[in-house]
Amino acid sequence: LRRMCGDVFQVRLKDSASVTGGGSAPEVGLPTTLIALRHERLSAHDLEARLRAAEPPIITRIEEDEVLLDLRTVAPEEETLVLRALSSIAASISG
Repeated sequence: LRRMCGDVFQVRLKDSASVTGGGSAPEVGLPTTLIALRHERLSAHDLEARLRAAEPPIITRIEEDEVLLDLRTVAPEEETLVLRALSSIAASISG
């Protein structure tokens, strides 16, 4: 990701925990790694909206002005879709 988009986005990995949601363990956290993205001209909300508008939509969350992508929710075969969406956004910003 840094090789493909590192000159357009600030990219870093961040350790975190995902909440399982509901059921029998609604507050149990699962360890995960997040990709944290920033852009000097795009707000986090603009970047999140562009990712959500991608085909297929890339679902992220925003914390502390960073767009966060939870790698626990991305299957290995979906990684190229995320890279393609980010590359497309990078090209539209710099082009």
